[in-house]
Amino acid sequence: MLRAELARQGKKLPLLGDDDRTADRNYIKEFVLAGNRELGKKYGVEYAEAFHHIGPRSPHVDEYLKQHTVPLK
Repeated sequence: MLRAELARQGKKLPLLGDDDRTADRNYIKEFVLAGNRELGKKYGVEYAEAFHHIGPRSPHVDEYLKQHTVPLK
């Protein structure tokens, strides 16, 4: 879509190439995966993906449950 929008304005972004498939691939690689590329540098690889692990329930949750649960009606 960006390639078409730029064309309507009489402009071209060389990164996007001359067809939609190339434009899509290069757009994703340059813009969508930019954060993954930056994280990858931290670990010495081209791309990395961050994950957030949610482990066992914390004591805070257990305390909250004790204080706030009510019987089913």
